[in-house]
Amino acid sequence: VASSETPRDLGRKILNCLSDWRALLGLIILVAGVAVGAVAATGFFGGRTNDAATGLQNGPTGAMLPTSEPTPQPTQEPLSSGDLLSTQTPTLKASPSPTRTPIKDSIPPPVSLPTPHPTSKPTWHPTHIPTQQPTILSPNELSGTMSGTVSGTAPRELGRLAKLEILDLFSNNLSGQVTTEIGHLTLLENLQLSRNEPIGTVPSKLGHLTSLKKFVLHKNQFSGWVPVEFGMLTKLEILWLNENELSGAIPTELGRLTNMKELFMGGNSLSGQVPTQLGNLSQLEELHLSSNDLTGTMPEEVCRLRTFNGGMLSELWADCEEVQCDCCTWCCVDNEGCTPF
Repeated sequence: VASSETPRDLGRKILNCLSDWRALLGLIILVAGVAVGAVAATGFFGGRTNDAATGLQNGPTGAMLPTSEPTPQPTQEPLSSGDLLSTQTPTLKASPSPTRTPIKDSIPPPVSLPTPHPTSKPTWHPTHIPTQQPTILSPNELSGTMSGTVSGTAPRELGRLAKLEILDLFSNNLSGQVTTEIGHLTLLENLQLSRNEPIGTVPSKLGHLTSLKKFVLHKNQFSGWVPVEFGMLTKLEILWLNENELSGAIPTELGRLTNMKELFMGGNSLSGQVPTQLGNLSQLEELHLSSNDLTGTMPEEVCRLRTFNGGMLSELWADCEEVQCDCCTWCCVDNEGCTPF
C-alpha cells in the first residue's frame, strides 16, 4: 500500500476486492450446479446406469420395461443478473419425464389340443390314408364286407393308394368279396389277407400286381379255381393259398414263377395231376400239395429239384395214397395225418 493513501482509500480497495471475489464464487457455484444437473439428466453416476432416471426396468427376458413411477428430471430455473453475485446454490425445479408406451409381450399364446376320448374306438377311413408304406392293420377286429364303404372294412378306395408297397390285413373279421380295385396297386410288394372270412373267388385282377413278392391268402374261404393270371407275377417268391376251398387243376402258368421259394397249396380241393411245369421253379425250397384230390405220379421234373442246385427243394408234401411220390419228404394220408418219408 502506498504511504500516501489514506485509510479510507485502503478500505475502498478492500471492499472492491471482496466484491470481485463474491462474483467469482457465485460463477463457480453456478457452473457446478449446471454440471450436476447435466450428469443427473444423462442417468450416470459412478459408471452405473440409473434406471430410475430413464423410467425403465429390466424385464424377464432382458427387455427394458417402464417402471410404475418414473423419477422426474430436474430442470434449472433461469438466473437473473442479481443472482450471479449470490453465494446461494441455484434453485432446481422438477419436471415430469415423457410418457413411454409399455412393451407388449410378443410370445404367442399356447395352442390348445383336443383331449382324446379313451372310450371311443377309431374309425378307419381309407380315403384319408396318406400314401405311406407300409400299411399294417393286423391283427384287429375289423368287420363288415370287403367291398363295402362301412367303417371298419377294406373298401374300393384302397385302389387309390397308388404308391402303397405293403398291405397287411392279416387276422381280421373281413368278409364278402375282395375288392378288385386292389389290382390297381401295381407297386405293391407284400399283400396279406389271411385269416379272414371272405367269400367268392380270388379276383383275377390280383394277377396285375406284377411287383408282388409275397402273396398270402391262406386260411380263408376262397372258392373257385386258382387264377391263371397268377402266372404273370414273375417276381413272386412266396405264394400261400393253403387251407381254402379252391378247386380245379393247378395252373400250368405257375411254372413261369422262377423266383418262387415257397408254394403252399395244401388243404384245398384241387384235382388233376401235378403239372410238370412246376419243375421250372429252380429256386423252390418248399412245395406243399397235400390234403387235396390230386392223382397220378409226382413228375420227375419236380423230383429233380430235390437234388438240383445242391437240393434247394427241402420240403415236398403230397398225398402219397393218391399221388405216387418217391421223392416226397412228407406223405399224408386222409384221417391219419402226415409222416416223414
